[in-house]
Amino acid sequence: MVSLTLDALGAPLDRSLLHVFVAGPGYGEGIAVALPHSGWLVLDGCRVSTGRLPILAILDRWRSSTEPVEALLLTHPHTDHAFGIRETIEGTAPRRIGVTTPPTLPALVFAAAEAELAAASPGSLDQLRRRTVIDAMLAIRRRFDAAPGDLIALVDGAQLPLTHPGVTAFVRAPDAAFVHDRLAGGRRGDPNELSAVVELVFGATGSCSAATCRRWTPAVLSSVRAGTARSVDTRTLATIAGSRFRTTARRLRFTPG
Repeated sequence: MVSLTLDALGAPLDRSLLHVFVAGPGYGEGIAVALPHSGWLVLDGCRVSTGRLPILAILDRWRSSTEPVEALLLTHPHTDHAFGIRETIEGTAPRRIGVTTPPTLPALVFAAAEAELAAASPGSLDQLRRRTVIDAMLAIRRRFDAAPGDLIALVDGAQLPLTHPGVTAFVRAPDAAFVHDRLAGGRRGDPNELSAVVELVFGATGSCSAATCRRWTPAVLSSVRAGTARSVDTRTLATIAGSRFRTTARRLRFTPG
């Protein structure tokens, strides 16, 4: 596995394969998955010191104008995961948007985010950071208000509605009851408690995609299996090498076993 600057990555992609881009470091890391033949899946976002949004740069370079973003997911409401979410929604019009919220009361997450912002001291760094999350949540809320059925509740056991028949995406996250209690309880807590992970299955290949893989799916983290020939430690998906002030990306290519 290699780490390269975004501008150094080759093009075009072999679209018979599944490609996973892990972008960063910066303020956060994001993941973009090019599905075989057509379509993309985006998890989180990030921003580098120049203000560039690497996930949008990846999509601008390799996504054709006719390709859909099948789903965009905010894996949990932390500032370093929320950068670029609004811009990606506005720029790519994803078919579905996912956020950790109970499926029976999906709007609960928006009320909880607004309460968190109100609890911060006015003008504080904490409030400024939370505004990034609110910015993302407002963009998601606008989409939810316009098309409620487009929201994916990221709770354990959910499956992303991808149109590609060769790829299956499972959500590994807290269960619906925990998510409801956490959001409805009115208590401030660590947003990592709401972390969601996506497990992608492509033929005999399994991949765990999220910056918080280790939290919810220890069994999935042992390897990425390409057939039976080799394995790659998926913890490297969350470990991006390079300067903090440089846009970098890793691209993993998986073939069906």
